[in-house]
Amino acid sequence: MPDQETEFISIQTSSGSRISLTGTHLVFVKIGEKMITKYAKDIQISDWLINKDENPEKVFGISKSYGTGFYSPLTEPGTIVVDDILASCYASFPHTIAHAALYPARTWPTVFLGTKHGKGTWTYVNFIKTIGSLFNIRNAVLPTTIFVAKEEF
Repeated sequence: MPDQETEFISIQTSSGSRISLTGTHLVFVKIGEKMITKYAKDIQISDWLINKDENPEKVFGISKSYGTGFYSPLTEPGTIVVDDILASCYASFPHTIAHAALYPARTWPTVFLGTKHGKGTWTYVNFIKTIGSLFNIRNAVLPTTIFVAKEEF
């Protein structure tokens, strides 16, 4: 939303990478030998974010700021690299659920995303969000492992 005032969380790693995103957006984190997604609002100092090369980077600093405008791109693999950090394209819902629910939109975007609703959120995406809210999975945390193939970048 290009004109909406929004709170952002900026996460800095010990190697100098920094990603700024809303608290409900997901980033990939390494816990033990597993790669999972975690809401940005739940990231803590000493968590390990995953970079574009699938290597962990230790979280060194976290801060909040306010700014105008944000975008939520939808990519076919459901992931995006922002300032060398691997992030999910999804917010507010667990990555695996959002990725499955948006399969039609990722596969046939002109069919499912051709119609805008409101200020830029597509009708199909709003429908999926409504269904997710009805099932009470908005901002849910699922204990799932995410595997991301390198060719998806």
